[in-house]
Amino acid sequence: PALASAYRGEAAHLLSYDERLRSAEAGLTLQPRVSVSVRPPDAFARLFDPESLYEAVEAIEGGEYPGPDRDPRA
Repeated sequence: PALASAYRGEAAHLLSYDERLRSAEAGLTLQPRVSVSVRPPDAFARLFDPESLYEAVEAIEGGEYPGPDRDPRA
């Protein structure tokens, strides 16, 4: 499912713990079909700073970021 989602969504990166997807052989097999970089999720967590997005959301929405715990139906 992850590869299909990456392909259909034209993703640049695929996060997976599956060592088979991160191998050089898999990379050579995938490259002609989909241009995607397969990385472990912890590599993304080290680089991604979710708090940096809050300021952008607040500026666009004109208020405070409601956070992930808000009721989506509200």
